[in-house]
Amino acid sequence: MKIRRLLPFLLHYMVDSPCFLHVEEFYHCWMYQNYLGL
Repeated sequence: MKIRRLLPFLLHYMVDSPCFLHVEEFYHCWMYQNYLGL
């Protein structure tokens, strides 16, 4: 994992998204973002 690239994503989800509340859901959200190439 590229932590530096992942940090803005983590901050965004910690603030804006319920994905972060559950690790499994967060993981799926992260994989989806990666799939979209964001």
